[in-house]
Amino acid sequence: MVRWVDRLGRNYQDVCDTIREFMRKGVVVRTVINNMTFDGATKDPMQMAVRDALIGFMAATAQVQAEPSKEAQRAGIEAARAQEDRYRGRKPSYDRAARPTVRAL
Repeated sequence: MVRWVDRLGRNYQDVCDTIREFMRKGVVVRTVINNMTFDGATKDPMQMAVRDALIGFMAATAQVQAEPSKEAQRAGIEAARAQEDRYRGRKPSYDRAARPTVRAL
């Protein structure tokens, strides 16, 4: 179960490849937002073509929607960097004391 197909990859090609790989392995992919189901069960060429077209359309839509968000994020980071000591990047997920444990895992 995924909210939308864009959660399965970083771009159009990655999303399409991931869904097709899942289908080859017998995984059924269901989207929450529009309740679509993608699986590799069908052998009918027409149904396969429609399924692949839907996957391509949804992946392309997701990529088109993601681009403005990435641009806005980049602009926000640049604006924060322009202000002195405002942007320091992502906070570390662990401290130096935990580093040996993290590396051992």
